[in-house]
Amino acid sequence: MQQRDAFITELYHAAERDSDIVLLNADFGAPAIDQWREKLPAQFIHCGISEQSMINVAVGMALSGKKVYTYCMAPFVLRAYEQLKLAAVMNVPLNVIAVGAGFSYAGSGPTHYPLEDIQAYSALPGVQVYTASTANLAAGIAKQTLDSGKFNIIRLERGELPELYPENYAPKEGYRILSEGPGIPYLACGYLVHWLRKRGHPVIDIYRQKPISPMLAMYLSNYEHVYTIEEQYGGFGNQIIEALNSYGKKIRVFKRAIPERGIYENGNRDELLEAVL
Repeated sequence: MQQRDAFITELYHAAERDSDIVLLNADFGAPAIDQWREKLPAQFIHCGISEQSMINVAVGMALSGKKVYTYCMAPFVLRAYEQLKLAAVMNVPLNVIAVGAGFSYAGSGPTHYPLEDIQAYSALPGVQVYTASTANLAAGIAKQTLDSGKFNIIRLERGELPELYPENYAPKEGYRILSEGPGIPYLACGYLVHWLRKRGHPVIDIYRQKPISPMLAMYLSNYEHVYTIEEQYGGFGNQIIEALNSYGKKIRVFKRAIPERGIYENGNRDELLEAVL
């Protein structure tokens, strides 16, 4: 199952029991959305290609007591950055689903590569930022956001990926050690968790990029240095470095990120990663 369908299906079952849960959609289809639109039309609003207006509507509904989720392609969420900023400074409980993290839309060009979004979202006060690496993790994040009362931004991958998490996984700590070995661990999120595992590296899935867990900082203090790798211009690695510094952990971080330029190379996702990382 794709992450978007796992996430929305989890919300759908909750929405069947709670009429305050509503979904706003910016002209983007998925099987789970089709089911929601058909079965729960009073809890669904199709906003069209109008991300700024969608966030404005979502904020108003959240302030009236609704549990609001917005859904659109990840490359286009930042069109509404001003609206997101104002929602954050007003402490509005909102849930933004962004589908197509990193190079998910490989081949579509730089207009469809949100390579700066972790850094942009992390600048918003009080916002929690998640990136799912599997469908079960996406479903667990969905369940956790239902009663969080916080501003959550959830980045989802496009397409199906191998499952690494059990069903009904509760994503509380913000990270999971997926493989340990004699080497130095790589910290990553989303698709790159799988990319690293295929290459035999020990991996820690940092599925919550903000805030970084103090338990992670304690665990990493067992190492003199660690590696981060990301489909970003540096925002993911920066979050790790800032967290370790704020927790007083003196650990050297070797950061591997996308070069700060437009990515015009052609190819599938792995080919793009090989070309630019």
